[in-house]
Amino acid sequence: MKSLPYLWSKNDTKSNHLILLWAVELYGLYNISHMQFVTIPAQKQNRKKRSSKKIYNLAIVLFVILGIVLVYSPTTDAPKTLTQTPSMGSSAPSPTNVCSSNTLAQLLIVSVSMRRTWACSGSSVAMSAPVITGNENIASDLTPTGTYHIISKRADTHLIGCDTDNPTVCWNDFVNYDIIFLYNQYGHYDFHDATWRTANDFGSINPNSSNASHGCVETPLAAMAWLYHWTSVGTTVVVEA
Repeated sequence: MKSLPYLWSKNDTKSNHLILLWAVELYGLYNISHMQFVTIPAQKQNRKKRSSKKIYNLAIVLFVILGIVLVYSPTTDAPKTLTQTPSMGSSAPSPTNVCSSNTLAQLLIVSVSMRRTWACSGSSVAMSAPVITGNENIASDLTPTGTYHIISKRADTHLIGCDTDNPTVCWNDFVNYDIIFLYNQYGHYDFHDATWRTANDFGSINPNSSNASHGCVETPLAAMAWLYHWTSVGTTVVVEA
């Protein structure tokens, strides 16, 4: 049988209370059981027994009250440590640090083949998220590679347009956040959220499929909100194949 010090737990306060109660009760019962009485007249001895019985009953009541107090007293659990990572969502494995050679204060990198975007703060990755890029099989829908800069930012807006190569394909989509980084003969190209997509779509849709975007970089809502507030007009955007 383990002694009391070995039964004591640093992390289980409730068990410690029960152990303490057990020890106190044993100690009290031990003292009561070893009470010695001297030979006295019968009348006084009866009063002495009644008095001892009252003391015994009172001790039992006190032990019960002490047990209730100890068992139901509030305990404070040690705070849990939460580890936050800059990555949002899931997608194919990404390089260890795509920002390691960057010297700009802010840089956005998009990889069409890896279906992911990174926000670089200097040489550190400030945020990373899976994305959906444009359909590579349609000239007006693919996401053009190159180096650009953020032109404007909008919130709570509708994206309205039609495919130049197929005018019958049109859209009118509400987005919470929109960051425009390129204008060309086909229109403007943006980062924006796409709440009509499922969480599993981001980072999973092949840019050669008909389910790809119309050229914009569709981004999960939480990541898009972060980008909207982190970037500024003029921030460099690099789109890689």
